Amino acid sequence: MANSDSQVPGHFTVIGDVRFDTNTGWLLSPTDSARLTSKEQEVLLILHKEFGKVVYKEALFERLYYGEDKKPDPKIIDIFMFKIRKKLAKVSQMVVIETHWGRGHELVVKQSPGPSVH
Repeated sequence: MANSDSQVPGHFTVIGDVRFDTNTGWLLSPTDSARLTSKEQEVLLILHKEFGKVVYKEALFERLYYGEDKKPDPKIIDIFMFKIRKKLAKVSQMVVIETHWGRGHELVVKQSPGPSVH
């Protein structure tokens, strides 16, 4: 598993082959870009902070909505994961969010494939 903790000067975090602009929410790669909503940014930052660990769905929900009187249905986490995965897939094949059924989610950076041998 690759490390995701690289910092680029300014407000960028590098996750695998993706630069994540934490001020604007843009996911940037050499070939494409996608923009996260503010809540999607929060989710990705939480997963990034806990890189290499499974973040329990309930804990993620509480971190996103702590102190708020009116909370959405907890299934909103599934919607966030769907949308973030779709945007990550647009910019990278290396950076993925894995689901650990019955537990939670984990941000993973897959190794890039090596050169093919014929």
